[in-house]
Amino acid sequence: LLNRIDDSAVTNSNSKKEWQPGREIRSICEEGRWYTFSDKTYDYEENTGFISVVTEDDRRDKYTYNPDGTKASATAEYLYGTEWIEENSRTYKYDEFIPGLRIELMMYEDINGNGKMILTYIERKNITRNKDGNITRIEYQYYLYDPGYTEWYDGQYRHTISYGSDGKAIKITNYYFDFDLERWKKESVLSDIIWDRTDGQIIDTYFSEEEFYLNKKNRIKSASLEIPGELNAKIEASYPAEDSFNVAISINDETVEQWVYVTDDQYGSSTSTITHYEENPLTGKIQTYQTVETKTVDAFGRNVNSTIYEEVDNIIDYYFTKKADVTYDATYGYPLEYLYSSSYDGETFENNSRIVLSDYVEVTSGIGSVETDATSPAVYYNLQGMKIENPTPGNLYIRRHGDKVSKIIY
Repeated sequence: LLNRIDDSAVTNSNSKKEWQPGREIRSICEEGRWYTFSDKTYDYEENTGFISVVTEDDRRDKYTYNPDGTKASATAEYLYGTEWIEENSRTYKYDEFIPGLRIELMMYEDINGNGKMILTYIERKNITRNKDGNITRIEYQYYLYDPGYTEWYDGQYRHTISYGSDGKAIKITNYYFDFDLERWKKESVLSDIIWDRTDGQIIDTYFSEEEFYLNKKNRIKSASLEIPGELNAKIEASYPAEDSFNVAISINDETVEQWVYVTDDQYGSSTSTITHYEENPLTGKIQTYQTVETKTVDAFGRNVNSTIYEEVDNIIDYYFTKKADVTYDATYGYPLEYLYSSSYDGETFENNSRIVLSDYVEVTSGIGSVETDATSPAVYYNLQGMKIENPTPGNLYIRRHGDKVSKIIY
């Protein structure tokens, strides 16, 4: 079921001409022979360049978009004779304050084959904000429904955020719901938080994920970390560049883990190095474990080179490399073929997979028909999140103008 759900949200306010492929064929190489496992064709909206239809064999997906570029709906269909029959559909809702943040997905399916669409899946982020407009709780809910059996929630997660007198978050607690015990349990707690920057719209709460440190509007300098029953530690973070970070986790002033993440270019190429220090139970000596992962991305957003290797005390324990030989169009420069080969532990490279792109069309990318930030009207909300049509001078409001959100006195 989840493999059929496309939850991406597109936001792009720049309008320009660019080339997009009309067809994409993917193949895999097994024992020296190539096998095609995907052959898709793409149609694009005329005014935005967004994908409107993806067709593969006797199935297709159709997409619609909101004026701000976020995905509004998706419909999956299958070909029956000469007629396209709707199989399932998805609708999406987004947060009013954070552009592009999806807060609801609802999926309908014709599970009985009678042409009637039944709600079978709901995915929600329930967001609560305080009087200052800052997020105080996020609750994730996944609801699966099968009328042949019963109804149930397939996992729930909750994050609570507490604020200090200066209006900045000082504590983030992550919970998960234990269905056996039927109660919420703490997963991790960040407290005594000192921020490098914050706007109170905190949606990334897990210290172990890249997004927690790469969030441009909310990123920490330091915090105390508790994993109940397992760990009490200190996190310190620094940011040598906008999309790079250094993180150190220490216990009793002794570093136990370091994470260095460097973004290498504007396309998203990066190098991630995680170093873990642990005592060898046999020798009593501290050993150094290191995992290094690099990826190189081309101007079209595709991975053209990736390497991951693991070391123990500077001795390589595992090494994997995947690279692409890319053919670009001689006139327009767009990619025609990515031929991937891979190698384990320094052995000879062998063919791995292939992507062939063809039938390019020139489209207008971005949202050419949407008003720009400079010309679009500002929208005002009170601190409880209600939209205000006629703001009162002297009152505090949340103001949204294009993709910018701020708190102002009107």
